[in-house]
Amino acid sequence: MNFRRCIVQTLVSFVIVMSCAIYGVGAECDDVMSSALAIKDAIVSNDVATLTRFFANVIWFVDDRYDKKELVELLSDKNSWLYKDIFGENDSLRTYLANASDVKIIIHEDSEFYLVVFSSPSSSRSMPPNMNLICKGGRLYITNMDEF
Repeated sequence: MNFRRCIVQTLVSFVIVMSCAIYGVGAECDDVMSSALAIKDAIVSNDVATLTRFFANVIWFVDDRYDKKELVELLSDKNSWLYKDIFGENDSLRTYLANASDVKIIIHEDSEFYLVVFSSPSSSRSMPPNMNLICKGGRLYITNMDEF
């Protein structure tokens, strides 16, 4: 009797595991810290192509909604507000990340996204730059960028 019960429990466990794999329940995503570091490196090295690979189809910048196509177009223009805010020479996200030697990446996990904060105790900014990452299809995507 114990043998039969053991087989049934094993089969039930197998069905549950297979269901999770088929429906994506509990699917793992990229390592959040590795993705945050890759995003930081792309910004510091002025690598627009790598940064845009992390963009979700829709991204919020503070209170404004943009689709990925609009953002790619804005970042292709070095005179656009977005390019200047992220990659510009003065008071941009790139200069903040490149010049602050004590930037720490802090990750807060929420039920729907990861909040990634680029914090620097020596910075004079009132709020550190931050972004939301969501896991979709095993990859992390930026859905929101704020305070940059």
